[in-house]
Amino acid sequence: AGGPGSMKTTIAVNIAYQAVKDGKNVLYLSLEETTLQLFSKLLARVSVDIQKPLNINDITQSKLSSEDQTVLFDKVLPYLENLSGSFQMIGDNDLASYEFSHLESKFKLIDKYFKNKHNDDHGIDLIVVDHIQLLKYASSTKDEYKVMNEYVAFFRKQSLSFLGEDRQISVILLSQVNREGIGYAQRHDGMYQMQHVAEASEVERASSYIISTYTDAMAQVTKHVKIGTIKLRNASLPMDTINVYAEGAYYQVGDVSVREQQDYNMDDINNVDNLKENLVAKDILAEFNLNEKEKSKIWQRI
Repeated sequence: AGGPGSMKTTIAVNIAYQAVKDGKNVLYLSLEETTLQLFSKLLARVSVDIQKPLNINDITQSKLSSEDQTVLFDKVLPYLENLSGSFQMIGDNDLASYEFSHLESKFKLIDKYFKNKHNDDHGIDLIVVDHIQLLKYASSTKDEYKVMNEYVAFFRKQSLSFLGEDRQISVILLSQVNREGIGYAQRHDGMYQMQHVAEASEVERASSYIISTYTDAMAQVTKHVKIGTIKLRNASLPMDTINVYAEGAYYQVGDVSVREQQDYNMDDINNVDNLKENLVAKDILAEFNLNEKEKSKIWQRI
């Protein structure tokens, strides 16, 4: 859960990609972006692992050099295809309707595809829904809150008994927070509360864990996302958020490999004097059009 632009999709793509590397089959239901946009982001992430990072904007805007195009088609795509698990996407255009029966029919087709591809009984292991609030207008005859609750309950049912079988899978629902929550997080180091999850009633009941994401201009300077927890079933919540490294240009979270290829790395950040002398860092600050007081706060924070 998080506000717009808080890298929910970035984190979800990284989780899905890691699952594929671990031999899992992932179905990603992309309701906000086209499958081409999402696939481009996955390719940017994969390019990091082959140590030939391709900028997501260059991929989506067809601005790759001929050399980078060769990397994309001869290295990135084969690497992804040869992973032990598989990644399949459904976009809004791929769905004739949002009826539960239609969604289940799609799930069955992709489940069968995974089984045939790997020549075993191993079907879908993980479904990612990006994001769940986009389903609240799926019915014009019902209250949007009721519709939301029905879809959350539907995906919970799938996780516990996939396609009505004696089989459990993982389901990740990306969820927006409301405006009140964004204001609260700004004042509380990126933390949210349960009432900030938009249309939260069924989300709260159905979920095992609710992980929150938050970022702002200050966090973006150091390429951090604040990760917190709103719910941990059978466990107490930690009091604070943690900073996770996130690089939007390569759709990558947490790993060190891209961080070391940036214009400054964590060693620079740990040494404020070095960072102040770093012209690239000054350019980054200039992008946010901050005044001297705000810049001073950022240096202090770093």
